[in-house]
Amino acid sequence: MKTAQQSGVRSGNHSGRKSRNGKVYSTKHNDRQFNVSNAEHINQEDVSANRYWTFAGLMERGDKSLKVIPKTLKHDNKKIFSFAEYERAIYYVLFSEQLAMINANYFRQRHQEKVQSMEEFITKDKHCAEEDIITFGTRNNHIDIDTFEKIFMKYVEWHNEKFGDYIILLDAALHLDEPDAAPHIHLRKVWAADYIPYAERCNAEAKQHNKIAEQHNAEVQKSGHGKKMKLKKLKEIPEDDYKIVNQTEALLQLGVTRPEPDKPEGRRNNAKMTYTKLCREALIEIAKQFGVEIIEEPREKSENGLSLLAYKVRETKAELRQLEEELEARKSELKSADDEVSSLKSQKVDLENQNEIFKNQYNELQQQNEMLESEIIDKQDEILQMIYELEKIKLEEPVAPKKKFAESDEKFKARQADYEKRRKEYLLQVENFPAVQSIRKRIKELEKRKCLIDAEVEERVQRVYNREMLMLCKELKTIHLPDSETNIWDYYLEATNEKNLMDVQQRMYDKTKEQQQEQSSAEPEHKQQKSKTGYELEL
Repeated sequence: MKTAQQSGVRSGNHSGRKSRNGKVYSTKHNDRQFNVSNAEHINQEDVSANRYWTFAGLMERGDKSLKVIPKTLKHDNKKIFSFAEYERAIYYVLFSEQLAMINANYFRQRHQEKVQSMEEFITKDKHCAEEDIITFGTRNNHIDIDTFEKIFMKYVEWHNEKFGDYIILLDAALHLDEPDAAPHIHLRKVWAADYIPYAERCNAEAKQHNKIAEQHNAEVQKSGHGKKMKLKKLKEIPEDDYKIVNQTEALLQLGVTRPEPDKPEGRRNNAKMTYTKLCREALIEIAKQFGVEIIEEPREKSENGLSLLAYKVRETKAELRQLEEELEARKSELKSADDEVSSLKSQKVDLENQNEIFKNQYNELQQQNEMLESEIIDKQDEILQMIYELEKIKLEEPVAPKKKFAESDEKFKARQADYEKRRKEYLLQVENFPAVQSIRKRIKELEKRKCLIDAEVEERVQRVYNREMLMLCKELKTIHLPDSETNIWDYYLEATNEKNLMDVQQRMYDKTKEQQQEQSSAEPEHKQQKSKTGYELEL
């Protein structure tokens, strides 16, 4: 069991979006949504002691922009949903318009292969959530866990009050199940800037650039030397504001400046450094309010008397240990993937068995269909046989007359007319014969039954084709949340509806079309014809 604080401790607050291998951080490590038995650095008996929180509560849309009401909700170890599902819901609520705008641009540029889903949008480097790791002390000398939680809750309250509209806290996990590490908290957040101020600032810069470019291009055209500058396209200003994922713009709208404003912005001089410093100082100040002794002096880079070789060996061992931990995590992820593959293979076998059953049923129906067709043919043969017997026994079919020698044409025509009359009477008698009518009725019934069997065969074939979709639908889980968060999940279910997302994309496309028509109305007649032709080709 981890020991409590014995002396002064150091505070740690490190942030990042992706690991050294370039892969964005996953929420599965934070809420333990993987097989922890494969992770050697995790003590399975202490997993139940971990603590989890979510921070973005109810969502509401104001007069101009989307607002997020911060609401902290603590969850026990038996969570009813994962962090990944929760963050996906928040992204749907906040950034569906940004995703629709990006996809609309891809459609307009005829790059449908670049169209993204919300799951792909979340995993992009520019759009993914940022993760902070907060610690107080080491594995052998750290503060009390309950005190740690109180400090963290006070820090969350301060952060929401100061940055809540533009830096939205998503979720957090306090890990107490790693014996080789101090108790630490993984805090995830997302940068959410307003789009209209961002678009207006970009348009102002674009107009200034275009003004300089037009003057330069005029001089180039006049002198005949030099290269023309390209004009920047202005961004569309929507009627209602919405949020976009943009760290730089969020800090700019918050009014956070770089440490040295008189010097150019760079890696060592940017607004993110100011924000990180504010958070670190606030965390230390809150910890002091709870009686925690904090060591604020910076740690020396190397110990006195330690040789360069020994220092390098120590650092190499530390890096090797970190790489081993990452390797264990990758093995755990690989094990989880293997389990998922095994489950999918089992489902595949079940689907193949069900498909074989449907094939057998289909073959049986085909055999019944062939039997019915054979029966119809037999009945038709019986009708022909009965007609033959009828002609042979009861009725005498008239024989066509032949012209006799030296017979006048008038007498021959008279005999032909009499033959036609008697033949019509004969055919009418055959048609009205009761046996013939009953057999024809039977044939119609058999043909109707054949149509029903054909329809049933088609329906069963369709079931076979749709079997995979039915299995996917069975895997969907019904989510039941507390009443305190009912509104957000209702909004999430509505936002994830495919039809609503397509409507958003269609509105973005319609606005683009209207903008093109307005531009074409102000151009000369030959340019209008060219714009119209290009738009028709795009359709």
